Amino acid sequence: MAIFDDKLSEILNHLVSSQKETHKTLSDLQKKVSEYGIVKQRPNFLDENESFEKKEMNDNVYHKQFLEYLKNGRSINTNYSLYPNLFETKNLVEGACGLNDNFSSDACKNGGYLISYILHKKILTIAEEENVFRKLSGYDLVSGGRHEYIQVVGKISDATWVDESSNRPVTETPSLKRITIFLNEMYVQPEISIRLLEDSEINIQEWLAQEIADAFSQLEIKAIINGNGLGKPFGITGNPEVQVVTTATAKVIAYDDLSALFNSLDIRYRNNASFVMNQKTQSLIMNIKDTNGHPLWTQSMSDKIPSTLFGVPVYISNYLEDGTNSNDIPIIFGDFKQGYKLIETIPTMKRDDLTKKQSMLYYTRKRVGGAVINPQALKILKVK
Repeated sequence: MAIFDDKLSEILNHLVSSQKETHKTLSDLQKKVSEYGIVKQRPNFLDENESFEKKEMNDNVYHKQFLEYLKNGRSINTNYSLYPNLFETKNLVEGACGLNDNFSSDACKNGGYLISYILHKKILTIAEEENVFRKLSGYDLVSGGRHEYIQVVGKISDATWVDESSNRPVTETPSLKRITIFLNEMYVQPEISIRLLEDSEINIQEWLAQEIADAFSQLEIKAIINGNGLGKPFGITGNPEVQVVTTATAKVIAYDDLSALFNSLDIRYRNNASFVMNQKTQSLIMNIKDTNGHPLWTQSMSDKIPSTLFGVPVYISNYLEDGTNSNDIPIIFGDFKQGYKLIETIPTMKRDDLTKKQSMLYYTRKRVGGAVINPQALKILKVK
């Protein structure tokens, strides 16, 4: 009997111990679920790289076919239904090729194949490094031949205190202005020798991404600065609604000029504002001091972190003018994300091994548009 009691006691102790472990496990799981719920509510819960990796997996089949086409001309199976996650939405594909159903029609074949998501991402990454305006400005991948945005003009300026019995007349409210951005076509045609293309060590993807980004970036920068909208985007400096601050002295940029430029921007745009200038202008401004003898310029200790002027980041674009001649426009200042919008379609690419028998040409085209969508968010410094 004693043996039976001991055995029963042992079983009960084991059950109690197991129950405690089970409770602890459930408690730990509940804690993790709660933490997961909190983290999920945070902005950017899905890491951008994870998102890209997921898209790359979805695009992998098309990407492999696309590289084969670039190398040896092998046709791509372009039935859209096979690649539901190739790009974000189907209408982006339609916009790039002018299609209604899928991108296997003659409209797309005549212009080449849509580049793969993986190659497109590489091109965009390089382009942002080379074109500072693409990094700073608003950006959308769109379809069709144009895109429309709504600009808010003015603000509520007559809000007032009232008591319970006071009349409440309608306050002055902002008006809305429709801005239409048209897309214009641009192209580039990198060339590589057939012998080099047949070399197994050549990374056709990396080479093309660099060549395309280099060529397109130069055109985009020039258009964003001073494009006239005729076959190219509208630029910032040619927009009559963007305020121009002119220096007090001819061919000279002084402290008071920079201070006037900085203070001309409404404070609501300063948190995300940036200065853009070329290297020569930067070297001149680095020597300017305030009225107390303190340098305006704060030099960054890392190439990855921009230097600052009045505590605002400074980015370099050598396509802006030096600021040493009359009528130069050496600096653009403001919140580019709110001020300027750059839009484009997915590029298409077509290999050409007939024009030059010893070389392969890659005819690459895309449609790009751009315009100032909020002139209050941008300011221009002009030299007298």
